[in-house]
Amino acid sequence: SSYSKVSYRDGTGSETAKVVGNGYNLYNHVSNTVGSASKGSASQLAGKEVYMDCTANKDNQSTWYRIRVAGSNTKYWVDGRALQLRKIDYVALPETTTATFNGRSSNLRSHVYNSDWLSLNIGNAQTYKNQTFKTNSKAIIYDYNGNQMVMYRVMVGNGSFWAFESALTIK
Repeated sequence: SSYSKVSYRDGTGSETAKVVGNGYNLYNHVSNTVGSASKGSASQLAGKEVYMDCTANKDNQSTWYRIRVAGSNTKYWVDGRALQLRKIDYVALPETTTATFNGRSSNLRSHVYNSDWLSLNIGNAQTYKNQTFKTNSKAIIYDYNGNQMVMYRVMVGNGSFWAFESALTIK
């Protein structure tokens, strides 16, 4: 038989989403891959907040997430359409915008925290204390109650990372 081609991307496992279910199943592996088996309906977890630690992109362009319910070690794979991810607004910043690290300890992330890409912790903001860099994008991340958290994409050398607003002074 012909199996789906899948590419995987890890996250830290601390990012969350809510399960909505809506006709999707839980699997032990991404569906239509070797050894994949249904573990029941995602609706059994409807309304629960789950942790995500890995994404999988199938050749048909669907995105899957490996999830775990708080207090459990059991992990499932589920189609991303069965999850409610956090709302994130992206804002392009003027070319002259800079970010100076204020010395507060804060994780630096490979992508926006709690985004559909998931992210990895790639360092600490204290490493860059009192250093100033260009920043070209702002992400406003909303929790399920409408509260906001803000991150900025900081350009360092030929690369970039995302830093939490609490670690920065923006000009």
